Amino acid sequence: MGGASQKKRRLLAKVVMNQLLYASPIWAGSLSFTTNVETIEGPQRKIALRYVRAYRTVSKAAALVVSGMVPAHLLAMEQQKRYINRCEGIEFNEAEERNATIRKWQDEWKNSDKGKWTVRLIPDIKHWLLRKYGNCDFHLTQMLTGHGCFGQYLTKYKKRQSPECVDCGSAEDNAEHT
Repeated sequence: MGGASQKKRRLLAKVVMNQLLYASPIWAGSLSFTTNVETIEGPQRKIALRYVRAYRTVSKAAALVVSGMVPAHLLAMEQQKRYINRCEGIEFNEAEERNATIRKWQDEWKNSDKGKWTVRLIPDIKHWLLRKYGNCDFHLTQMLTGHGCFGQYLTKYKKRQSPECVDCGSAEDNAEHT
């Protein structure tokens, strides 16, 4: 719960992303292989989890959406397209390309089999990214991901005997109940 502030975590996340995407216009073509995408998104998942202070059991898709970090493979392809257009002298519209990247991300998000609770709460990624309020702290991240101090979650990981709510005695204590 403690540690660096949200601003410091955002700065560290940007540093990691810049290192991760170094020379991406050159190697982005190899991202057509699933293993390469998984390799590049491993470090990004870890930094996204730390950025929003999420549990390690949160899926990559949910962590990236809650943190607002565009998946690395989509950013790499966007940078590659920018580089190719610059070399060919074609005008590159930053906002238009970013919107196209977010649309691809939205398609991946809707078709993901992970993070269904988070998909239910954040169905539109662009709307989430453009919000003008609030940081995601530890408690909000728990609610958005469904991974936290809930009876159902704690029982699943054998930290508690029963999934019932300790406050009201309801049969199932989960993020929706809370």
